[in-house]
Amino acid sequence: PEQYPIPNVTDIPVEQARERLVSDGFVVGTETPQDDQDIAEGIVISQSLPAGTEADPGTVVNLVVSAGARFLVVPELEGVAQSIAQEELTRIGFEEVSVEEEFSDEMLEGFVTRTEPAAGQLAQRDEPITVYVSQGPEPFPLSDLTGRTVEEAEALVAERGLVLVVAGETVSVTLASGLDGKIAGQDPPPGTEVVAGQEIQVQLGVLLQVEVPDLEGLTEEEARSQLLDLGLTLAVAGTVEVPPDSGLEGLVASQDPAVGTTVDDGSQVTVAIGVVTEEPPPDEGDDDG
Repeated sequence: PEQYPIPNVTDIPVEQARERLVSDGFVVGTETPQDDQDIAEGIVISQSLPAGTEADPGTVVNLVVSAGARFLVVPELEGVAQSIAQEELTRIGFEEVSVEEEFSDEMLEGFVTRTEPAAGQLAQRDEPITVYVSQGPEPFPLSDLTGRTVEEAEALVAERGLVLVVAGETVSVTLASGLDGKIAGQDPPPGTEVVAGQEIQVQLGVLLQVEVPDLEGLTEEEARSQLLDLGLTLAVAGTVEVPPDSGLEGLVASQDPAVGTTVDDGSQVTVAIGVVTEEPPPDEGDDDG
């Protein structure tokens, strides 16, 4: 049979090499992959019969095809979106890319924080490359701010990267609670999982307002008990003269503040106990006889 020259199929993509050999009447044999730092993956490095060799139609030509570089440089991917980072590593030639999530206060959720091996290092093409992606700041339980001053609370939350906001609304508290002028409420509540940068709203305590009751006509013990139930205290200032027919002898005859006055919880109400002063008998004049 008539012989034909083998075409040159080196330095071209293996797909084109196959087409050229077949169109010239030859058969493509084995395609052996070979690592090559300089020749891109899929490019023919060599052929079993030199170009120009006269050969019968149907002659088998074996190819050596570049598998790409064995060692690749890990690119800098910090701050890149997860999907783009994976695509870039695959495009470069890494064969095994995995994703792990980790907490980060600096990087937005869904963006790369680092890689392993690190950026700039050489890694084999088939070496596993791990891309670490931010899942946002790590949550932690919120501390109980109740009973702290605003300054104390600000210092505490600032250590964890939180922002304290004092709400305009207040919380009514008793004097016994010790929360007057201090933090008496917070949102989110203590123990809630929060993250750095989150706002914490707090409400300050103000003393509960109590209306002074009418104590007139009560015994000292009755008046003290009634005030105690309302969160108020009793002080006896002394006595005050009352008419014999007033019915207030030995009872509360006056009070300060007056009935209906609104005062702070824990305030003191001062009373005076009524006393009746007997009038001296009239002077008896001397009889003239």
